[in-house]
Amino acid sequence: MQGKDRPKTGRKKEMKIAINYEGFEKREGQREGYQVHNKTACAGFHKSRDFKKLWEAKVAQLYNVDEIKLRIVNGDGDPWIKPDLGEDGVYFQLDPFHITRQVLREVPDKKQARELNRLLRSGSVDEAFEYLTDLLIEYTEDEEAFKKLERLYNYLANNREGLVPYLLRGLKLPKLPDGLMYRGMGTMEGSACDIITLRMKNRKMSWSEEGGSNLARLLTARVSGTLYEELNAVFNGVVSDDMLDEMVVAVQLSAAQANKRPKRSKVYPMSSASRPYEGQPLTEGRKAIRNLVSNRIASDLNLFY
Repeated sequence: MQGKDRPKTGRKKEMKIAINYEGFEKREGQREGYQVHNKTACAGFHKSRDFKKLWEAKVAQLYNVDEIKLRIVNGDGDPWIKPDLGEDGVYFQLDPFHITRQVLREVPDKKQARELNRLLRSGSVDEAFEYLTDLLIEYTEDEEAFKKLERLYNYLANNREGLVPYLLRGLKLPKLPDGLMYRGMGTMEGSACDIITLRMKNRKMSWSEEGGSNLARLLTARVSGTLYEELNAVFNGVVSDDMLDEMVVAVQLSAAQANKRPKRSKVYPMSSASRPYEGQPLTEGRKAIRNLVSNRIASDLNLFY
């Protein structure tokens, strides 16, 4: 962060991001590739309560929330992400990537880390805690290793309700439309990286809260497919019809005045050229090229790059 928005301790400030989607579909042209369907996102430097309201508003903007039968909330364990426990049709799952990463970081032996991850992925939560308790006993004399295992134990215990993958909970999953399917939910970290991190982090940049939030709005609107719609809403009415009429009257010139060189000013003549193949025999291909640039303003030509 920069300037007055820089925290009193450190230089960083957390940006929250939420991504919603309806299921998975096959990725075109890839035999084993999948992508999420109807992805939408929102992000910003909000307080937890305010961001949760923004998140819920984003969902309500797209769906009739009264008709949503099932919602799986996947997150890294931050308290603001968790839904109200016991809320009908809403379930929390601790993100598989964060589970695996935390285990690999905190368990000293790689074989033991793989075994613990295997138990957690299979939904054997009780066995996983028993195994982790045995590791705590084994490393009692190693103070550094014991502290790491203790930290891992507390992380998993604080998110115990989300450790079993939702596909292994025996939930009554609604039937999805043709072409969509249920899969694991390990897309969170990759999506956060693609949408926010690659553009805003680790590039010797610093942000004001307002500037960072505005860019985050643009980035999430782009991935949600609403960028141009939102930009049109922002700029619509910036110049009213009345102001436009006044401006047209103020700059209206006669043909003679328009061609007259202004006094005491630098003139930058506009380069011009005839249409391609002017005065030459036209083949069908040449006609097509002439039609592309005929009666078009320069900004339209970007469409043909």
